[in-house]
Amino acid sequence: MATTRLDSSTTDGASPGAPAGRSRAAGPAGPGSARARLVLLALLVAVLSGLLSGTVPAQATPVSPVDSIITDPGPLPLGYLPLTPDEAGTACHVKTLDGCEQAALIVRAINATPCTGRITATFYSMSIDAYADALVAREKCGTDLHILTWHGLDEDGEVIKDSEQLRRVRSAVKKYGNGWYKSCRYSCYDRRAKGTMHMKEWLFSSTGDQQDVIIHSENNATTNGDLVHFGSLTVLSDPCAYTALSAWIDLGRKDKARTTPKPFSTCDGQRTFHVAPTKKNAALDLLKAIKEPAPGCRVEHDMNQVTIDAPTDQVVRLHKAGCQTRAVVDWKLFSQGVLKSASQMKQIRRLVAAGVPTFDASWKPTAYNHRKATIAQNGDVRWAASGATNQTKGSFKSANILLVSRVGADVTAAFAASDVMVAYSHQLTLESVGCVGAKKKQPAGCTSQHSSASKRATSSKHLGGSAGSADPGESFEQRASELGED
Repeated sequence: MATTRLDSSTTDGASPGAPAGRSRAAGPAGPGSARARLVLLALLVAVLSGLLSGTVPAQATPVSPVDSIITDPGPLPLGYLPLTPDEAGTACHVKTLDGCEQAALIVRAINATPCTGRITATFYSMSIDAYADALVAREKCGTDLHILTWHGLDEDGEVIKDSEQLRRVRSAVKKYGNGWYKSCRYSCYDRRAKGTMHMKEWLFSSTGDQQDVIIHSENNATTNGDLVHFGSLTVLSDPCAYTALSAWIDLGRKDKARTTPKPFSTCDGQRTFHVAPTKKNAALDLLKAIKEPAPGCRVEHDMNQVTIDAPTDQVVRLHKAGCQTRAVVDWKLFSQGVLKSASQMKQIRRLVAAGVPTFDASWKPTAYNHRKATIAQNGDVRWAASGATNQTKGSFKSANILLVSRVGADVTAAFAASDVMVAYSHQLTLESVGCVGAKKKQPAGCTSQHSSASKRATSSKHLGGSAGSADPGESFEQRASELGED
């Protein structure tokens, strides 16, 4: 039976050169961006000091540390911006975008793009009218739209239809002829019919007075991204990364296998983009590079999906070596059977059994962790890896992008975002997650030879009812399609 896709993230590549009359010079960060950074850090400190000073109720209200600066009419705030659901998932008003952190920021950038400019966007799904309204308006006035998304197949092998919002954008591009619209069945980059179009990137030739802007996101263009998901954005104004990323996205229009380019960096080399499909796991390689933990070593592993052994091996290794480690995962939907992945449950059990403090993002019954971030500090080495790339085999077959930042402010903000997530999460124990099964397959630390305890994964006071999605368009079947193993 065919289904309608309301919530999805996924090109002869025309030259990514600048439209006529567009300056290629990236202006320096203005006073507005500096002020935004200071406001963000101050707000994060205030949030954390209030949250971590005592016990946080299970249904407490997460605070939006970036909401106040997203509505600033000045330049877009640059750098790493945490996304935290506001008002316990009730304050994202999709008509006005009040309280919708991600949507408000991106729609603001769309509206500020000149008619002579270009907007390049990749997303797995869209279900907010404001995105479509803004994109259609830009298309009408002459802005080139380059749209790369995904349609996929349902369990019966039928094409999943685009959402009403995506159909409007596609129709506008066809009618006015400015740019192109491509919806891929698989990754857009693999003729072997592998993976999905899972990237979430927004590129603007110029927006307001900022040039070559990239908004690198972990969340889709849906209400869930602002209502119940933890995530992050990284906003850049950089011609080097803009040119390279534009060219890579344009190649996706061909929907054919392409040689994955080498990682490309921002002009100052402080941030590096790693694109997939690829066999290279940049976050894993960075963890492996920490040979001996230095005093103050800290590693954070916050994953929407983790189904392969190697990242867990490294986190456990560093934990045993004395590094401060922690993980925020997605457990309850799997333990309840809403999503099915024995591999996901195994990796979480391994972390818990090894003594790694492991938390389930359970602040709201319908919430789950949509963040994909690995962050590390070891001596003078600091980095934060974030993006649409889960730690699954399927993720590296899909169209994904991982951004590794070595900018100190980005790393600080990423760690602070993890602290906020933990404050609203439920810590998992061996009793709550159970063991793997047969004794020879149990991780070290397991004593029980049965897994019935996993059914008690999270107590009823944390679940509070159905674990269904707040956005009816973001089906768990679509989300599970990226697991790639089970």
